[in-house]
Amino acid sequence: MVNLSPQNRSTFTKYITKELEDFGSAKLRMKIIIFILLSGGVWISYNEVLRIPSLKDKITKLEKETQIKTEEIQRLETSLIPFKTLALEKYAGSENEVLKKLADKIKELEQLDALKNEKISSLGVEVQQAKENVQPNQLIFASKEILKNNNEYIVTLKFRASKNEQIGQVILIVKIPRFSKEHIIDFWPTQGQIFVSGEESKQISEDRHSARLAYQPLYSPSILVDLKVSGPISYVSLRGNLGIEPFIVNLE
Repeated sequence: MVNLSPQNRSTFTKYITKELEDFGSAKLRMKIIIFILLSGGVWISYNEVLRIPSLKDKITKLEKETQIKTEEIQRLETSLIPFKTLALEKYAGSENEVLKKLADKIKELEQLDALKNEKISSLGVEVQQAKENVQPNQLIFASKEILKNNNEYIVTLKFRASKNEQIGQVILIVKIPRFSKEHIIDFWPTQGQIFVSGEESKQISEDRHSARLAYQPLYSPSILVDLKVSGPISYVSLRGNLGIEPFIVNLE
């Protein structure tokens, strides 16, 4: 650290002024500035002097960032001109008051738009429910269970209604694999089901590889029918009324 005496202050100040004018030149970079005189006489270290170019870079960077932000503010102000003009035409008061009134109006419109969208969504749900209400009651396949009873295999097929109301007449047609050595023994509603049937409710083909069941189940949470076959089979195919499209039930 070095302290400059008051007697040499004027001479050294002129020297420093000349050197600072040449701050960006290669000549000054080759020199080592030991100290700099500030008002009143200030101690300054060698390391602090070497940090001056770095500070200059930081200042340049900050100036560029400030310029970018200033340009962004100007762009935003330009984009607000149409809104300012509209607000001044529609409302009375100072510019800030007018812009606040316009902002409040925009917020009010946004709230109305949100309410409108909510109402549209609610109406969409109501329309969907109305469509479902006019749809006829349908049977939907739910699950299967396989039980071996002596030499017979009992496949219980479970269905559920799409609506909580009377299902009407049920018609089911089942087929086992065409070249299977097994055959259908019976096809009938599961024991415990309440239903109405007729003489031709159950029909089994001559080769006993397909069967048809037609009956009127009374109200029940689920519809269950039992397919009895002579032995294990890999699958059965099913189709019927009440929306039952042909599908395969894997039994392996």
